Amino acid sequence: MAGCAPYLTAAGGGPSGAIPPSAPGVYHRVERGETVWRIAKAYGVELEALAAANRLADARRIEVGQQIFIPGATKVAAVPPPASALPAAGVARVPMDGGEDFIWPVRGRVIAYYGAGTSHGPNKGIDIQAPAGTQVRAARSGRVVFLEENLRGFGKTVIVEHGDELTTVYTHLASLAITANQAVRQGDIIGLVGSTGRANAPFLHFEVRRRRRPENPYYFLS
Repeated sequence: MAGCAPYLTAAGGGPSGAIPPSAPGVYHRVERGETVWRIAKAYGVELEALAAANRLADARRIEVGQQIFIPGATKVAAVPPPASALPAAGVARVPMDGGEDFIWPVRGRVIAYYGAGTSHGPNKGIDIQAPAGTQVRAARSGRVVFLEENLRGFGKTVIVEHGDELTTVYTHLASLAITANQAVRQGDIIGLVGSTGRANAPFLHFEVRRRRRPENPYYFLS
């Protein structure tokens, strides 16, 4: 339809229809390990603009071979390779001044996705089910800016600031392994999975916030 924003096409396919003259840009082919955040960062575009241009309501569904429209771009850019998977116990990554990828904070099964309806409104992050006592690691290097033993509804909670308008939030922890204002490296243990607060079973509630506003964690996690 004339005037509509370009949108994400099926995996392996090319752009569906011509790019409207009012929306200059290029199409980027998704490669293995790429995330919406890393693609947006490589092209220097806002996450919201990229998601809106592609009608990208569910970041879990980007797949290798899909064509994503990059609004305003004039040429195809290379997306830097992703960081490796969750490091082994005791291994921490060196901070990279905002260039660091995100790792999964815990291994487990996602039981509630971003935006899913809850009794308290839309989920502002994702809930990852894991056995009680499982180690929770910093998804990215930064500094602990909030630490609470009994935050109402969330129990033991940690917030890490990453220095580029991004913060990560970890709640319902059974115990805390860090202190307020402590510098942490990606992969450092910050606590253990628990069921504190309103949780009725062990799981980690994990959020990514940009400028204090929640974003879909799947935009950042590979």
